[in-house]
Amino acid sequence: MTSLTTLSLWGNSLSGPVPLSIRRLTQLIELDLSHNNFSGVITGKHLSKMTNLETVDLSSSSLRLIINTNWLPPFKLRSADFSSCRLGPNFPKWLKWQTHISDLDISNTSIADKVPVWFWHVFSKTSILDVSNNNLSGQLPKTLEYMSASRINLEYNNFYGSIPRLPKSLYTINLSGNTLSGPLSLNFEDLIQLRVLVLKENSFNGSIPQSLCKLQHLQYLDLSKNSLAGKVPLCLHKNANATHQNLLGFGSSPLSSLSSSIIILNLGYNNLSGRFPLFLKGCSSLVLLALENNNFFGSIPSWVGKKLATLRILSLRYNRFSGPIPSQLSELSQLQVLDLGQNNFCGHIPPSLKTLNQMVRSHNFHQLDMKNVRQNISDADPFWVESEQNLNSIEFGSLKVDTKGLELQYGDGIKYWTSFDLSCNNLTGGIPEDLGLLVGLMNLNLSRNKLSGNIPNNIGSLQLLESLDLSNNELSGIIPSSLAALTFLSYLNLSYNNLSGKVPSGHQLQVLDDPSIYEGNPGLCGFPVLSECTENNMSKHYVSKKEMDDGMVSFYVGASVGFLIGICLVYGAIFKETWRVAYFRCFDNLYDRVYVCMFVNWAKFTRN
Repeated sequence: MTSLTTLSLWGNSLSGPVPLSIRRLTQLIELDLSHNNFSGVITGKHLSKMTNLETVDLSSSSLRLIINTNWLPPFKLRSADFSSCRLGPNFPKWLKWQTHISDLDISNTSIADKVPVWFWHVFSKTSILDVSNNNLSGQLPKTLEYMSASRINLEYNNFYGSIPRLPKSLYTINLSGNTLSGPLSLNFEDLIQLRVLVLKENSFNGSIPQSLCKLQHLQYLDLSKNSLAGKVPLCLHKNANATHQNLLGFGSSPLSSLSSSIIILNLGYNNLSGRFPLFLKGCSSLVLLALENNNFFGSIPSWVGKKLATLRILSLRYNRFSGPIPSQLSELSQLQVLDLGQNNFCGHIPPSLKTLNQMVRSHNFHQLDMKNVRQNISDADPFWVESEQNLNSIEFGSLKVDTKGLELQYGDGIKYWTSFDLSCNNLTGGIPEDLGLLVGLMNLNLSRNKLSGNIPNNIGSLQLLESLDLSNNELSGIIPSSLAALTFLSYLNLSYNNLSGKVPSGHQLQVLDDPSIYEGNPGLCGFPVLSECTENNMSKHYVSKKEMDDGMVSFYVGASVGFLIGICLVYGAIFKETWRVAYFRCFDNLYDRVYVCMFVNWAKFTRN
């Protein structure tokens, strides 16, 4: 087939080596062998006669490219995708001659080398540049302004130094997972096209610059896992005639354009402080808000439920938020992950949270559809219309979730998760029965509070539940038998409460046989706890401190009344003649009845 110009075999289960005879396809313009199970190597000889080759895609094909450092390629590529092949460990020098490439992807290719100086200049006209998930090292250039790239991905390498000045044409920049440091002193307001800014997992310090507020089209901002400190910028319009009320965010249109465009905001794992960021009041398209592991304080504003109506994930874990949990959170009908753990919230769990519709769904359609999110922003946005690949490039980053007794790191899979976590606070009162209506929950964690009362009987309605933690509270009564109906349950912790009675058995509970699940509940008996169930411990009623206090009061009142009645009877029997006669007459009658009964029974016994 020597006249072939396109050979596309992607997405099959082809295996074995790529034959050397492929070099006879001298007219080939496009070669796509991606997403197969090939083995072996491709050398310069395979490609030595393909002078017309413009597009090559060997991604996800398990191939290894071994090309001599002095090899001069006979072609000028316009698009090259070698992701998940093996190009390393040395940086492929033959790329130096590919000055016409517009799309280059050499991510996850086992390169462990310094990036040569020529690299940034050779690919200065490249539109998409992805060198992520390698072991590349070196300091980034001071400026990349001369590049015309729209998307640059350098994540998870060993680059160090500060952020260079970036191309004004950028739509997406991802520098996460490196050792970049210093303050975020970049003048972000020049990046007027920027949609995605991901700088997580570095060592940036200082405060968040006010210039970020000028990014009118920014939709995804992830600054998590750095050392940023101070307050979050207000992101308000600088209007000299604005009133004080407007500057506080309560007037008409006081918020910058950043507010209306942002979809994903992750500021977790820094040293940020202050109250709940006020500029979020204008974030009508926000889907994920993560402020966990910071020093935020104060209460959650009541406007969150109404102003952040599209919110799917809310993580405020490990802060110093306080006050009651606002009932207005129930207006977040799209919420599928609520994590308020490790704060200072007090009061009762609002029963109104039963209206969290996304947690009420019993099917597995919890995942976020990024196409719908795009429509909420702008169908005319060229960044989204350009390619469906842009939709797939938006990820939720990584969040830690306290589930199954561990802090588990969830990546993009968090979009498929449903969780309700109020652990490690100062919540009181009972567990609302209405929580049993959240049948779509996979994780329920109410541990380490001061909750009292019984475990709701309808807890068995949470059929998708995988992890249930109610430990370290003041819950009392029996364990509902409906727990045995939770067939997906893989983690259960009811330890250190005041629960009593027999541990229910059957179905999934037979697998959860670790006695520590029920530790600290002396009133429990049966498998797997050590105490056997008897009539005594089954009839025992372990009560809370309040119930014990009420019982003692009743006992003392009853004893006092009985004592007074007894004194009256004794007094009457001794000093009042008619009472005394009646007393002894009653005693004589009782004696006669007992005597006759005993005599009759004795007679029957001797007769037999």
